[in-house]
Amino acid sequence: MTDLIGFAVILWLIVGTGLVFYFTPVSVGARKMRIIALAAILLCIVFLSTQVSVPMSAGRAFVWIGAPTGGGLRLPYRYGYFILKLWPIFGLVSMTMAAVGPIAYVVKTRADLRHKRGT
Repeated sequence: MTDLIGFAVILWLIVGTGLVFYFTPVSVGARKMRIIALAAILLCIVFLSTQVSVPMSAGRAFVWIGAPTGGGLRLPYRYGYFILKLWPIFGLVSMTMAAVGPIAYVVKTRADLRHKRGT
């Protein structure tokens, strides 16, 4: 079931990015919404592809933020603890913005076009 949810999220990110690039912004507000929607999609991809963990070690505890390229960032536990606790919240917020952002952008662009035409 989780593979199907992951597939649906990736599919919506692709469709949402296509919608954002297909509709050209008419107003300054639509341009700003376009930037926010693209940033939210990018952050969602970053949060979906990285992982945060506390690996087992014989020495001091640390928080590992692993990138999909194989590299990563190693933080002392006292600093990384906040990242470890806030990571799911940031991921959920970015995923929500990536889901709603393209829809709001399309609605705003269509409303601006109707207003510009006078209908």
